[in-house]
Amino acid sequence: MESIGVFIMKAEYTVHILKLGLGFMLATSIIIGLVKNFSVSPVEVIALFVLILVTPKTNLAWKDLVAVWNGRK
Repeated sequence: MESIGVFIMKAEYTVHILKLGLGFMLATSIIIGLVKNFSVSPVEVIALFVLILVTPKTNLAWKDLVAVWNGRK
């Protein structure tokens, strides 16, 4: 049974990775819109800026993520 601290760390890392994925998806959609027909949905731009503002600056490293998921931290 893992401790509650490890569980919380895993949840934080999971949310961080989901936010990164959503950010890349929005950025890619905006770039494709610009390249194809020079039009971008304002909703996508606003969502990307909100995501950037809401996501705190973290110093999460991949080695820490792997260590947490493997139960070494």
